[in-house]
Amino acid sequence: MRTMWNEACTEVSVAIVVQPVLKAVYMCDEVHRMEFTTRHATVFACFRLRNLRFAHAGVYFVELYCGGEFIDDRRLQVLGEQEEEP
Repeated sequence: MRTMWNEACTEVSVAIVVQPVLKAVYMCDEVHRMEFTTRHATVFACFRLRNLRFAHAGVYFVELYCGGEFIDDRRLQVLGEQEEEP
């Protein structure tokens, strides 16, 4: 996998994708810059997405992009009003 590096720094953005159709329901217009200590460093990041409403309960994925390339995703379970966490 090729990632765009510039002095251990890259641009990072996120998208929210609904399963099972894997259609993007939210694409972050804001691009963040992250610095890494080395090319092989593991970096944890927290992004706050404001004013984001989910059309329905279900499984979504939060996708991470670095330099425009897909890097990783995390599963997000959105509960309905009457549902409780297992």
